[in-house]
Amino acid sequence: MIRGIVPVEDGIPEADPLAMARSQLEQGQGELAWETLASRVRPDAEAHWLLSRAALQRGDLQTAEASLAEARSLGFENDPMRTEPAVFVGSARCVSCHAEIAHDQQASHHASTFAGADDLDQLPLPDGPIPDPEVPEVIHSFRKEGDRVIVETEVAGERFSMVLSHLMGSGHHGTTPVGIDPLGNVVELRLSHYAKEVGWDLTTGHLPRPAVPSEFLGRTLAPHEQQSCLNCHTTHLQPDESTASWTVVEGGVRCEQCHGPGGNHLAAVNGGFSEPAIMRPRLASAEQVVNLCGTCHRASESGPQDESSNPFLVRFQATTFVRSACFIQSASTAKFDCVSCHNPHRNAETDSRHYDSVCLSCHSDTRSLDQTIATATPREFTAQTLCPIEPTQGCVSCHMPPRESSMRNTLFTDHHIRVQEDLDRVDPPDSVSEQRAEE
Repeated sequence: MIRGIVPVEDGIPEADPLAMARSQLEQGQGELAWETLASRVRPDAEAHWLLSRAALQRGDLQTAEASLAEARSLGFENDPMRTEPAVFVGSARCVSCHAEIAHDQQASHHASTFAGADDLDQLPLPDGPIPDPEVPEVIHSFRKEGDRVIVETEVAGERFSMVLSHLMGSGHHGTTPVGIDPLGNVVELRLSHYAKEVGWDLTTGHLPRPAVPSEFLGRTLAPHEQQSCLNCHTTHLQPDESTASWTVVEGGVRCEQCHGPGGNHLAAVNGGFSEPAIMRPRLASAEQVVNLCGTCHRASESGPQDESSNPFLVRFQATTFVRSACFIQSASTAKFDCVSCHNPHRNAETDSRHYDSVCLSCHSDTRSLDQTIATATPREFTAQTLCPIEPTQGCVSCHMPPRESSMRNTLFTDHHIRVQEDLDRVDPPDSVSEQRAEE
């Protein structure tokens, strides 16, 4: 259970039966949703669509099809990215029909970006006390008591402690522990464990020398910060208003994080419904796909927004990718988006030739460069011409180089595809794995 303060809504107004029915459907209460809609709603496109979902949950496929047809006749848009009002079913339910994809996804970094109290053993604890990376006279100690992991920090004779409750991060770049202090505060540990033999170092965003001694242990997370972190590191959160906490029903980025709750989908497949009743990013526009990934891979507006190579922005790919001429000038039918380069169910490729092949699928004009420059419009030149420096390889090493980021000890690929005028020309690396190691 993740502690926090859950905002209690005032309730859905009686005058908004559509919202009430949607909430009931999200809890799998198809019968109640049907009664809400049938008794209080003047028929319109959205109401009929919700009626189709209520009938689907009730197992009345004939009525579900009729209501869906009526919704379409009234102009209800067939949006492949519409979130279904349904219950979460968990990624384990996806395996029977999507075994290969589910296997790949479960082995990915996305799937392991959260670990609960039962999985703390995956955190490599130090062998003994370690000095603070910024203020060496401050000492941090880790110890196990039964199933618990306790962290203590000694600052000028004072001791501060916390019990670890969960871990954020897959470990590919790093892992940040979070815990509960004796006062019940949710605390992000001052130390994170970084990959590539870096080990324990200062957590990104923490001050080198805090003004308050207790913050040498870690930084207390406000409720909105807790929820913001959990929204991107878990798939299904269940708020518990009575205890002001969240229960993580399914951690990590799993199937329903990107496809939405799957309850209606299972009913649709089992009943032979004409719609799959699930979000389908494969059919979405490029903008919709980038926005979906950008739910987590987009920078907050509180940070710098001007220069794409700023260390704050470079780790948020969805913010800078959309600035690329390749994205802006691609035809909508081309669907140049995140999944053009990345299989969403697997870890990112580490072979730069994979990414170069995507570039060359457009930048492979067989005309001579001089002829192209003389005859092409600016749009055609941007989207189709060969590179005058290296036309057959090394695209990403020059136009999407790894850069320092705001996350300590970590490089991220610059996703604003452009001529990198602040860098010297980069020859294609001898070892492709070396270049893409931090992708």
